[in-house]
Amino acid sequence: FQAEDGIRDRSPSRGLGDVYKRQLAKHCVLILPNQNLTDLDVVNFLDRFSTTFEQWSITPDFLSLETKKAYVLSSKKKLSRYAGSAWHADYAFDPKPADISAIYMRAIPTIGGDTGFCNMYAAYDTLSEAMKEYVDGLTALFDNSIRGNLQHNGYTVSQSQLAQIPPTRHPIVVTHPLTTRKSLYVSEALVDTILELPKRESDSLVRFLHEHINQLKFQYRHQWHPNDLVLIDNRCTSHCAIADYDMGELRAVYYTHIRENETYSYRVCRRLR
Repeated sequence: FQAEDGIRDRSPSRGLGDVYKRQLAKHCVLILPNQNLTDLDVVNFLDRFSTTFEQWSITPDFLSLETKKAYVLSSKKKLSRYAGSAWHADYAFDPKPADISAIYMRAIPTIGGDTGFCNMYAAYDTLSEAMKEYVDGLTALFDNSIRGNLQHNGYTVSQSQLAQIPPTRHPIVVTHPLTTRKSLYVSEALVDTILELPKRESDSLVRFLHEHINQLKFQYRHQWHPNDLVLIDNRCTSHCAIADYDMGELRAVYYTHIRENETYSYRVCRRLR
């Protein structure tokens, strides 16, 4: 499921980025322990892979002080302390989701605060052939307002802010452009509707898919250490923050993402107005 490595050379090199991309596409998650990095270091490292982009945030308070290409999730009040606590792929609420994410852990609580990762290749592979045929070609509504109250606990999200990110549709089965393997693309945090099905059938299928990916046999649970850098391929991986720690202790994690424009042939994305 995961491979472990370190950043040995910080000089710009797209060739090295290609190596990491191939390994990510195969393993879903890469763990790079004990990295002493600034937010800009992480951005510069990811720029070897492709192009980082400025982060969307419901409030500027979540953005890094060093760069708009990174944002922070913190256990401090009004700083998204419960963000990401349901299964999701990053930026799946956007017509062009993040292909690869970097998570850099700055501070961890004494106990707990792990992150779970789900291998969505395996989740697809273990479906029956009849179910694979049924779900292939179906699309889901990805709606960020579903998780709004959870993600921004203690911070009031206005309708005008939610309107900045209207719902989007994506296929619930995607093919990775590097491995050509199929994986499920569903999000517990964002999806409650399959667009081609009537409500009762949609509700049943959504419930089944969310329960299916929640099986431990598909998952890796990462126990963080300060300065861990974790890379995620969102095209074949879901993740969730496990909020099982004392919120009085600090947990601070920084995110940076890239999009690869050439990969969007594998996913049909459009806004729903």
